[in-house]
Amino acid sequence: MLGLRTRVEEVTPAAAYAKLSLPKLSYNGVLCNLYRNGNDSVGLHSDAEPELGPVIASVSLGAERLFRLKRPNGAVAFAERLPHGSVLIMGGATQKNFKHEVPKEPHITQAH
Repeated sequence: MLGLRTRVEEVTPAAAYAKLSLPKLSYNGVLCNLYRNGNDSVGLHSDAEPELGPVIASVSLGAERLFRLKRPNGAVAFAERLPHGSVLIMGGATQKNFKHEVPKEPHITQAH
């Protein structure tokens, strides 16, 4: 996990912190979710807990899955299929202004 954290920190742009007027920081924790197949999902939520830090990095491993950011009115602001090995950085006011999800995709049979 420490090696993965180092690699994610290397690809996290300083700009993710600059808009917060902060120097680039190390990530302080890891949350792992296993989606056994497309029937597993995570509903709309934000990672706005202070202990998670100001910037969240999401690493996708396994089957490609849809990741969506939604505005408070429910409109989709961003939707992208995240392939194995991809890194998604959420910084700035993302956690305050949006919620994100990995929806059910019953046709997916592999783990993510």
